[in-house]
Amino acid sequence: MLLTEDLEEQLRDFTAVSGEQRMPSLSEQLQEVRSRAEVCLYSGGRVVEVRAGVMAMANLPLPPCSKYRHIAAETMVIENSFGSNRKETLASLQRLSTALNILEKYGCNLTNPNRPKYWRTVKHNNPVFRATVDAIQ
Repeated sequence: MLLTEDLEEQLRDFTAVSGEQRMPSLSEQLQEVRSRAEVCLYSGGRVVEVRAGVMAMANLPLPPCSKYRHIAAETMVIENSFGSNRKETLASLQRLSTALNILEKYGCNLTNPNRPKYWRTVKHNNPVFRATVDAIQ
């Protein structure tokens, strides 16, 4: 069962102390999804399950400061959305998106128990890393 299906089932079964069914708050949903994704990650779960948990967290309608513990997501977006017109601003946000996608791929490869031998570390002098990830603020 995928992480998101399991979470949906658990949310349906969530009951309050009074015995009445109620939907958990967004914060409770976030904590549950985060906990499951962390367990999956630490127990060597499949990449697709970890990614499903991350996507479930990202799709919750909460501000970035609530979702991200270790990065200042709002600040990152603000500092990397520059330009003198809409086209330039969208291009700068696209560069941020590309950098974050690369970091996600690095994270998936580095945490994969069956990773290739060359995925033991991130080489910061790698031209792709320098041009994309180092370029963001």
